[in-house]
Amino acid sequence: ELPQMDQGVTVLHVWPEGASLRRTPVHPAGRNVHQRTLYVQLNADASANLSVEETVQGVEAAGYRARYRAEGTRQERVERQLRDLFPGLELATQRFGDLTDVEQAVRFNYTGRAPQFALRDGNQLRVMPSTIGSLSRALARTQTRRHTLDLGSTTRYSERRVITLPAGARATTMPAAGEVRSAYGMARMRVTTAGSTITIDTEFELTRDRVPATEYEAFRAWMERADQLFEQRLLVEGGAP
Repeated sequence: ELPQMDQGVTVLHVWPEGASLRRTPVHPAGRNVHQRTLYVQLNADASANLSVEETVQGVEAAGYRARYRAEGTRQERVERQLRDLFPGLELATQRFGDLTDVEQAVRFNYTGRAPQFALRDGNQLRVMPSTIGSLSRALARTQTRRHTLDLGSTTRYSERRVITLPAGARATTMPAAGEVRSAYGMARMRVTTAGSTITIDTEFELTRDRVPATEYEAFRAWMERADQLFEQRLLVEGGAP
């Protein structure tokens, strides 16, 4: 695992016969992968029971190993981090694989209850299709730039949400599947249904770690199109609150 801070930087390479300045490699997005699968039992009061599996490899993995290595503080730290994604999460269980083996991806799973998984609007529940969102605000906040934008690293994040609707409920509006590609990466969403279960697959990939100022306008436009894709909502109606 080559840390993010050590990728794409100039280093002095010294050997017995001489020395030269070289640039360290930037790993492709396929080596910096975060995968999350959520099994969601949605409740009519907008809460949800969650069972989640995650795999992290590449630049993020070292941070996960350091943060969760100590078992005594693991439960508290996992719950604190996940509450940024699922407000008010009540973590029931968590289990990690071997965090000492740096040759393997970090794997862990957890269960819990999210009291505000959806937003209730009258008789409707508004459900986010993914934790991916607000990309423009996170990665392209300003209208213009005078200098190169450093994105840190390439990355690929994929998420699957398998959502089971409450008894008596039905989906009235489904997110529209789509794909937005550019020279900087890809954003994608796929939606399938089977009875009362809706599966939403989302993926976001950054294939560049830097964006020159001359390309920033095009990069920001791509971010805005990706936001439009991921900011759709699944609307669910019915079911006793």
